[in-house]
Amino acid sequence: MNIDTNERSLDCATSKGELFRYDLSELSRLHHVYFEKRRAIQRMFWGDRRKFQRLQAKYCERERYRTEHLLHGISKDIIERAKENHFGILLEDLKYIRRAKDLALNRFNGKVQPVSRHIKRLKRRLNTWNFRKLQSYIKYKAKWEGIPVSYVDPWGASQICPICGCREKPNGQLLGAQNVDVWR
Repeated sequence: MNIDTNERSLDCATSKGELFRYDLSELSRLHHVYFEKRRAIQRMFWGDRRKFQRLQAKYCERERYRTEHLLHGISKDIIERAKENHFGILLEDLKYIRRAKDLALNRFNGKVQPVSRHIKRLKRRLNTWNFRKLQSYIKYKAKWEGIPVSYVDPWGASQICPICGCREKPNGQLLGAQNVDVWR
């Protein structure tokens, strides 16, 4: 089972030609909602540090529980599909996706330093993306069931057809994929 990890979806293709898409837009919506809540708390309780910290911790914990619940449901479903069809699992090795830096001249101190290529909003989205946590859930559940897990180079993985292997114009969609709902 080949798993293509995207920001808003998880596309799975099996060697039998079946395609499954797990919608992760709920996860990014959760992160955005809790980001806005924490921002509002920051504005409201700027002077009262104890209330601010208590409310921040409360909403961080809620966000963590809700995202973990969603990720556990997705990983459980993937492992069940792999187990019933006797598949191994291929995941993308996205280890260094957040480290996109170039050397540039710092305009404030005149030194050449590593500077991020990404804008602030994109950096926030990348840092709240839970791909590593989802991969670790899939890995430990697969190990528990005795399913082999391998990591592959992600270069061009979203452009290659998971069934026939040909490279067409990428449009971000798997035609014929079944959308899977994991909110149970």
